[in-house]
Amino acid sequence: MNEHDLIQWLTSWVERATGVDNVDPTTPLETYGLASRDAVILSGELETLLGRRVDPTIAYQYPTVAAIAAALTAVKAEGPVRRRRQATATPGTHDIAIIGSAGRFPGAKNNAEFWQMLIEGRSATGPLPAPRWNEYLGDPVVRTKMSEENTDGGYMDGIASFDHEFFGVSPLEAQNMDPQQRIMLEVAWEALEDAGLAPSKLRGEPVGVFVGSSNNDYGMLIVADPAEAHPYALTGASSAVIPNRISYAYDFRGPSMNVDTACSSSLVSVHHAVRALRDGEADVALAGGVNILANPFASLAFSELGVISPTGRIHAFSDDADGIVRADAAGFIVLKRVDDAIADGDNIIAVIKGSATNSDGHSNGLTAPNPDAQVDVLRRAYDDAGVDPLQVDVVEAHGTGTILGDPIEATALGEVLGRGRDAGSP
Repeated sequence: MNEHDLIQWLTSWVERATGVDNVDPTTPLETYGLASRDAVILSGELETLLGRRVDPTIAYQYPTVAAIAAALTAVKAEGPVRRRRQATATPGTHDIAIIGSAGRFPGAKNNAEFWQMLIEGRSATGPLPAPRWNEYLGDPVVRTKMSEENTDGGYMDGIASFDHEFFGVSPLEAQNMDPQQRIMLEVAWEALEDAGLAPSKLRGEPVGVFVGSSNNDYGMLIVADPAEAHPYALTGASSAVIPNRISYAYDFRGPSMNVDTACSSSLVSVHHAVRALRDGEADVALAGGVNILANPFASLAFSELGVISPTGRIHAFSDDADGIVRADAAGFIVLKRVDDAIADGDNIIAVIKGSATNSDGHSNGLTAPNPDAQVDVLRRAYDDAGVDPLQVDVVEAHGTGTILGDPIEATALGEVLGRGRDAGSP
């Protein structure tokens, strides 16, 4: 089939799928409301039409009818790899050491329990525990939704407990603080303790605090009820105050910021911490993230959207992939420049050699991934680290467990890490 005929076929297909007449082949498909499941169905019907395999993410790699047709009818040639400029620093001179860590997870109160859970292969996800969200059952609409939608997830115990006296916080202020602020105050202390650093010795020093947090359930509760308008609620409900609460309590003078980039928030907070250490804005950095499911609204919306796994498990990179599972968690790592960590006699757990961030740009939908952008950020990360992708043996993937996210991520990893490897090599 030539390009002109394929454009006509695709145009008719999109018009039938969306109910839109006169589809413009040069207009992005998101404009016409093409759903992600429709995009997967389209790839299957293209395989039948053309008699060959078609990538299920074709509509995300090429967001218009014309682009899809051109890609499927073009003669594929091995062209040059597009690369951004190399990192300016000499590899090895900007390495960052991880010297401590602490975390709280469903089914595990600390890192040691978490690792034991992994070793034993135990899962900590399950049904919504009582009394979580019980206060919403009085609303008949919410009660009905909670009974109809899947609320399985990973839920931590004791999210309401907090030793306010230890941190010099009054009972009234503690009562008006987002649980995420309270938990991260405690986890910051535990991470510094694990690193062998006394917070009192760091007072007034350039210690950076970088927190990834994209969930503000507590803030939603406060603004929903004007009667809760208390002065302490202004700071207690702010995501920006999560890191600044720590900087204030410990008198840390380095950068202090909340990072909200949705799923990648914690990793992007680590990226900014690395940059702050390299640039001399901080000499020590706490980087991590927190997520506490304090109310049912986001979970119910995700479930109604169809992205929550009905099985309550994430089947990443599997034919059984059927969605995500939401969960509580909190964690910090403590970072120093490698040279400083060695000079100070710190225990170096691991080394961060490089990092990179970017955006999907104008992909085929606001929340849709962009395969080209994923390839680009991987290449820039390895360039920044001074690491040849062929040297990489293990990758910890995002692994959304969704029918579009997994193939796009796997394809990007294959493009960057698989190019040049012999068949059968790691």
